Amino acid sequence: MNSEILNKIKDNKKLIPVAALICVIMIVLVLSVDSEAESINETTTSASDVDMQSEIQQKLENIISKIDGVGNVSVMITYNSSGENIYAQNSKSENNGDKKSVNSEIVLYESPEGNDEGLIVSVKNPDISGVAVVCDGGNSMKIKSEITELVTRLFGIGADRVYVGTNAS
Repeated sequence: MNSEILNKIKDNKKLIPVAALICVIMIVLVLSVDSEAESINETTTSASDVDMQSEIQQKLENIISKIDGVGNVSVMITYNSSGENIYAQNSKSENNGDKKSVNSEIVLYESPEGNDEGLIVSVKNPDISGVAVVCDGGNSMKIKSEITELVTRLFGIGADRVYVGTNAS
């Protein structure tokens, strides 16, 4: 049946521009859907990064507040980069003589909300550039040392990236 349609189009020269226009429209639609899906994923990732960073900051405040003599505590964490989601992909490779091509596409699933989302296989945490801790006991060398050791071990950063100070009186 497809060959019959193609033969009719070839025979009727007036249908060739119409067929070409339909092909161009289909390509534009596919490209616009792909770019829209990418922007949705970027927005979702950014929102989830902010949530994750707030959660890490809150957990750090909670654990530091349990150190004897700390008192009220506030924490600020700065990041070099945001986290990164690693998505499952279907890959297909083709060998055509001297040329080898690999086509990959992200594996999608339908979320409970009914949206198509990429299947995440792992998450790379954001790179931390520094941590500032301000607390009531921040003027004590013992407390500064304990907080600095805690933060450096938790995040694998150097002590030069950790600031511990005291709350204003």
